[in-house]
Amino acid sequence: MKNVKNVREFVGGINKGTFGITMVTATEPKMRKTANRFFGRVVKLTYTTNVALGYDYASYIVAKLKREGIVTSVEEVRAEKPKGKSWFENPYLLVADKDETQFYLRCYYRPNTKVKNVWLIDGRLATDEEVAEVKTFIQTSSSSKKQSDLGLSDENQVIVRDYKLENVLALTQGEKVYNKIGSLVSIGKMREFFGMF
Repeated sequence: MKNVKNVREFVGGINKGTFGITMVTATEPKMRKTANRFFGRVVKLTYTTNVALGYDYASYIVAKLKREGIVTSVEEVRAEKPKGKSWFENPYLLVADKDETQFYLRCYYRPNTKVKNVWLIDGRLATDEEVAEVKTFIQTSSSSKKQSDLGLSDENQVIVRDYKLENVLALTQGEKVYNKIGSLVSIGKMREFFGMF
């Protein structure tokens, strides 16, 4: 529960529906196993800027639908719960339905959200050739069926990402910081590492 407490303290200090968040995550990408020499060996480090936290999903979807001339109610959208998860602390944190110790941070990608990935294989930086091969085994994300069923066009869909809390290494907004890796690596050093600026 330590990660939950620390992330709750961070998100408790920002306004709901806020953006301008910088986030660093470390995840193991979902990959096909057959003939994949890299299966179980890959970690994707991601540096994301201008990610949004605290949006009310249903209200956000309804606002997008209205811009496309489609009228629906917030209650209709809200009736759809996140697949395999339930709200632990709406609108930030989710908990897995099958494991009450597994928490997720809900994030929204906006048009100005920027993402930079660095790939590791067995803990070392992957070569360009290895990254290209790894990407052939990664499951590609598609548009949201729920949003499509409501009538939202693919280009206007809300991009939602739920990150396991243990995979969230850092969150910052101005002077507010959640840094799981502590004094080992500063956010500034991570920015340099990812070559974002």
